[in-house]
Amino acid sequence: MNNTAIPAIPALDLKKSLTIACNGQQTEFLNPPRSARSQLREKFVELQSYWCESGFSTGDLLGNDRAWQLMKDIIALFPRKDNPAVTGFDLEPLQTDPYQLERLFLTQDKGEITAYRNVDDELQLNVFIDTFESCLILEFCCYEARLILQDANRMFRDRQDAKVEESITEPVKAEPERIPKVAVAAEAKPVETTEDAESSTGSKGFKKAA
Repeated sequence: MNNTAIPAIPALDLKKSLTIACNGQQTEFLNPPRSARSQLREKFVELQSYWCESGFSTGDLLGNDRAWQLMKDIIALFPRKDNPAVTGFDLEPLQTDPYQLERLFLTQDKGEITAYRNVDDELQLNVFIDTFESCLILEFCCYEARLILQDANRMFRDRQDAKVEESITEPVKAEPERIPKVAVAAEAKPVETTEDAESSTGSKGFKKAA
């Protein structure tokens, strides 16, 4: 009998965490459960579609209420390492820290990402997708950030196309029918002559005493 010992298989390290600093305190988060993965990806695609719409301007993105809600929804999917039954944290204090929000939800390095408007006032986005750097959360969750950004750009373009199509197909409202006004002749009044006026009033224009 071969008594050679079978080498022990190292246990999976499930303790890797993502540390987020807020208000001088650091909170560690674990990866979301498998059941939340599809929801997480969908929210990221929608969030980054608004980032594309803003021309990669994180400052403008923070003024978008829907984008801000998506950030809250995303962070709420992450369980805390010290207490997995509790998820997320209050994101409000970070609203004045766009740099950290950009690194968490958008990209760790904007690099050569640029945007401008052409002569037709159309938004043009320039991204070297091969060198695009993931945000911290997508990197932590082992997502391919470049694919998510491409899907986000497609969602943004589809939204723009839908707006254009809606403006083209929107029926023109008919103006209310205008009813022509019929001019009514005023009742003719007798013309008062100078002699009539002088007979009823004095030479100074005052009425005569009875």
